[in-house]
Amino acid sequence: MDSAKKITIDAYNKSAKDWAASHAAQGFWQDEMGIFHTLLPAGKILEIGCGGGRDAQELIALGYEYVGTDPAENFITVAQEKNPSGIFEVKSASELDYPAESFDGFWASAVLLHIPKDEISTVLESLHSLLKPGGVGFIAIKEGNGETLITETSSDGNEYERFWAFYSDDEFRELLGQVHFSVVQFIYKPMSERTRWLIYFVEKQQT
Repeated sequence: MDSAKKITIDAYNKSAKDWAASHAAQGFWQDEMGIFHTLLPAGKILEIGCGGGRDAQELIALGYEYVGTDPAENFITVAQEKNPSGIFEVKSASELDYPAESFDGFWASAVLLHIPKDEISTVLESLHSLLKPGGVGFIAIKEGNGETLITETSSDGNEYERFWAFYSDDEFRELLGQVHFSVVQFIYKPMSERTRWLIYFVEKQQT
């Protein structure tokens, strides 16, 4: 699956500025950020897959000590320009080499759906490890079946191929339980026939 991940990263690198501009509107996760802020009013958080820095702006404005990661170098450049006070690092969800219990929370919006299913448990274990006891996280993935490469036309008129992994609620809850995350709140958010968000607010359980 390394080739699928590389294809996805290359697609985001090529379309970074256009993608960031077309996804720049604030408030997409407004309700969800309100819930997250209630669960974690303050602290140090890690965003996995920060993209062009849209969510980073809102998270920093809420007062969190923020660290953002993305494997697409061009996304990191855009996000840093937009959020000069934030810390940004070129790093994939499979490379979360931070010390154990170094974050109070994490934010993972539309990123774990780009991780191959045979690697997702390892990524979830890493997220669990880097959280402090009682730490919380936000995860948004898409409902569906299987995993595949999909070619789409971007707003810049170019075609890009990206890897996607889709889940049922039961399937993903089982994965969360296996790595000792408890689901403290769940939201089902259908946007269209093609895009149906499964949203999890999770808390670290002690192993």
